[in-house]
Amino acid sequence: MEYRRYASALAEAIRRRNLWMTLALMLGVSNLLLTGRLLTASTSERIIVTPATIGQAFWVHGEQVSREYLEQMGLFFSDLVLTYQKDNFPGRSALFLEHVDPRAHARLAATLRLEAERIERNSLAQVFHPLSVRVREADRQVAITGNRAPMVGEQLLPSQRVTYRLQFTYRDARLFVSEFGETDERDPFADRPRPPGPDAHADVGVNAGDALRPGG
Repeated sequence: MEYRRYASALAEAIRRRNLWMTLALMLGVSNLLLTGRLLTASTSERIIVTPATIGQAFWVHGEQVSREYLEQMGLFFSDLVLTYQKDNFPGRSALFLEHVDPRAHARLAATLRLEAERIERNSLAQVFHPLSVRVREADRQVAITGNRAPMVGEQLLPSQRVTYRLQFTYRDARLFVSEFGETDERDPFADRPRPPGPDAHADVGVNAGDALRPGG
């Protein structure tokens, strides 16, 4: 009698052990499959972004960014430094510099500092009205054409049709401005060979000061 009771208890224990071992094995296999999935899954998923200051959604995919992203950020950054009053230019240019490529930061910061002094000294103001935007996604360039309406004190100067080029770099999931300045509307991305001369090797778009000056 005791032997039967012992044998029955032993069989039940073995059955429960086998059940738990089966469950543990299944959980282990499941964990291995999940780990393998995480290790082999693509990390370049398309991400939809809607920034607080811009209403239209755009995407980034690995090292690529959408046309909408470049267009909207080009308009945003150009507005920061091309539409201003004497009192708000320092703050707007400081915000612009927060998004400048570190390798170009010192150069553009010095240019904008001189521009702020010139604006303060001459009581300048300016409004830039964009008319068209051209985007070249391959190398993250944006060309914006519009009317620049400057003021000196209370005097409104004649408006000018101008084109600006912005060059962006994309690093660490952020878009940075690396070049910004005035360019030729007929050749906004400076693709045509330049004629020889003293300015043949000048990089149009690097000097933001030229872009900011109302009428020179």
